[in-house]
Amino acid sequence: LRESHPTDFDVLTTTLVPFHYINDGHHLHYEHPTIGLETHPSPNASTSSALPIKHLKYSPPFQAPLATSTPPSFYTALGKFSALLDDPANRMEYTLREGDAVLFDNHRVLHARTAFTDPTEGKEGETNRWLKGCYFEADTILDRGRVLRAKLEGSDMMHLSI
Repeated sequence: LRESHPTDFDVLTTTLVPFHYINDGHHLHYEHPTIGLETHPSPNASTSSALPIKHLKYSPPFQAPLATSTPPSFYTALGKFSALLDDPANRMEYTLREGDAVLFDNHRVLHARTAFTDPTEGKEGETNRWLKGCYFEADTILDRGRVLRAKLEGSDMMHLSI
């Protein structure tokens, strides 16, 4: 999209889209552009190159109503983005098998599930499959990695303060 429709790409990097999740005693609400860009060029990029993509925020089931001030160009841009996502040439599909697990960064990988039928199902409407989502905060994972790396390298991080 950045190459084929740069104006639409720019609209998706600047128009805030509200998302909400209301379930099980929680009500989360955020506003982000569909495509978030890094604030600085990557170290290996020339100064004239475009900023790298930092995150993608696209989840129609959790999209809250758009503001009436949303520019009309956003709808066109989002339609083109959605068409790229729906193109089978831009997809990777994999059927999980028993014991498989998949981990990915929710901010970097667009993902979805498709319907399935299981010939080994018991009663009608029952399945022998189980899917569980689990979320980690990036700061927590990065913190643990830095502490473990320091221990492996034999350095004492406890003397550092902010």
